[in-house]
Amino acid sequence: MTEPSWNWAKRCGLSPGATYGYTMKILTTLNKYWHDKSGATAVEYALVISTLSIVVVSAIAVVGGHTGNTWNDVSNAVTD
Repeated sequence: MTEPSWNWAKRCGLSPGATYGYTMKILTTLNKYWHDKSGATAVEYALVISTLSIVVVSAIAVVGGHTGNTWNDVSNAVTD
């Protein structure tokens, strides 16, 4: 197995040890956020609300079309 190339670190003026510490800090932070479950409920609530709103809007569109046809029939019956 070959050692990783630290040429990019040398060009940036960093030593391999400094980049290792920085990389571990990033990985530790990402790991903390990966295992944090506090935002999961907010996302779940948002998905439920968005799904319900789509269902409600669809139902209103279907019922509204039928209601409009009914009122048109009533209007035509009254004017005849």
